[in-house]
Amino acid sequence: MKKYLIIYFFISLISSAKSIELKNPGDVMVDFEKFSIEECASECKEVPEKLNFPPLPEEFSEQWVEQNVIGDKKYNLYKDWVYAAGTNLDKLGIACLIGKKEACNLLVNSTEKIIKEDFLKPKNWSGWPHDSKKVKSSAETFIFFHYFAGPMIENYAIALKATGKKPVKGFKEWFYRRYEPYLRYYTHQTGNWKDERLKKYKLKGKKVPQNHVLLTTHTHLAVLSIINDAEKFEKELQIWDLYMKTMNKDGSFPLEAHRGAKAFMYTGRTIMGLLKAAHMAEIQGIDLWSRTYKKDWQNLHHAISFFLDALSKNKIIYKHAKINDSAGSNKKYKEQEFKYFPTEISFYTYYKKKFPNHPNIKKFENLTFDKKTCKVPKKLRMKYCKSEDQIITFKEIFNSDKKRFNVQNKFMGHRCFYLNGKYKVDKNEYSKKSNKKAFEFIAIVKNKSDDSVLIKVRADSKDLAIEEAMKKCTDKHENGCYVHYSSQVAFGQ
Repeated sequence: MKKYLIIYFFISLISSAKSIELKNPGDVMVDFEKFSIEECASECKEVPEKLNFPPLPEEFSEQWVEQNVIGDKKYNLYKDWVYAAGTNLDKLGIACLIGKKEACNLLVNSTEKIIKEDFLKPKNWSGWPHDSKKVKSSAETFIFFHYFAGPMIENYAIALKATGKKPVKGFKEWFYRRYEPYLRYYTHQTGNWKDERLKKYKLKGKKVPQNHVLLTTHTHLAVLSIINDAEKFEKELQIWDLYMKTMNKDGSFPLEAHRGAKAFMYTGRTIMGLLKAAHMAEIQGIDLWSRTYKKDWQNLHHAISFFLDALSKNKIIYKHAKINDSAGSNKKYKEQEFKYFPTEISFYTYYKKKFPNHPNIKKFENLTFDKKTCKVPKKLRMKYCKSEDQIITFKEIFNSDKKRFNVQNKFMGHRCFYLNGKYKVDKNEYSKKSNKKAFEFIAIVKNKSDDSVLIKVRADSKDLAIEEAMKKCTDKHENGCYVHYSSQVAFGQ
């Protein structure tokens, strides 16, 4: 009998393993097949004519640091191109998504060159495997995941779908050679697991609910989707469970809310990072929002509620912020840093479209920021503060600065990847100056042997417009067709 029970147990294990499947393997931030440009955020069409792949380094060597780190060589002081790299990679992905074949090919070819030539090696690299003890600070790991490899892999996924290609040979090995030492650095060398509020969870040598670790999860999930590893994808989502279980009862995240003057900044970014994880999971048919835990308040809505309440009354976060752990040079926790706003609250649009009737939406829209918001030193203030006594409201920011409001922090990713499909945008996101959509393209085709031929075609991408116009011409004229003009449609054109 015991023998049969053992056999049954193993059969059950095999069956359950087979039942784990990704709904859309290869998709990361957007369901490629269901993507609709008509239903996407207007930012989807804001693609420059000239597209470039950033010059990613072979190694984070001392020489590279010397050339690209400015000031006193401290964290977060890089040359401008470094900060722009992730955004430019997203622009390539968006261009590919809306039909620009040259962008798709550039993404595939450039990414695969980096993989084949083993670029983006860690600092102090001498061979594989790379010892995590050689990683001396979080700066290198952050830039790898946040600005370079993370967005590169996410947009490589789009390009693979668009071109019908499989990931290049060696892709998985290339990634894990970097991921494993970086992850070990966070789990074994940073000491975050020693935090008194986390000790009961016994996280020594394991992942901790910290924003850099969440960032590594985003990139790992992207890789797991591309290589179609459903079992590891599901396991990687345990970071969500960890955040919910370690959340304080008031809704704060321990390792973010205690960061002194940066408590709001890191809390907002972490919320955005969790939204991104939930979005990536949803594309694969996994609903993180509905997961329940021992306490009914252990959910992301509660964390967002805390965040909004604290923005309205800053002292709510002070009891955590005063710990001043990893707070930077400013130890005055009552001088909260808001200089990057409104990116930390720009998840509002996606959140509202997903949960339009949630009480947090009204809380968002009726939010008046604490009167202390503008009383901090000028270099820390929101740009909306014209004087120390000014009172700022959410409505004021949302209505007066929509373009900036729609630029999401990289912890969430480009807005275009969220607002498509069932998350339809408002009609006023299209140009009021024209009956045509604001980012339509036009192509004009003529014929060398027949001056009377003049074919005009409008489409959602330059490539599509040219392709359709040329087809109309060649259907009637075997030879002589050529593209006379092609461009984005100007207002009134």
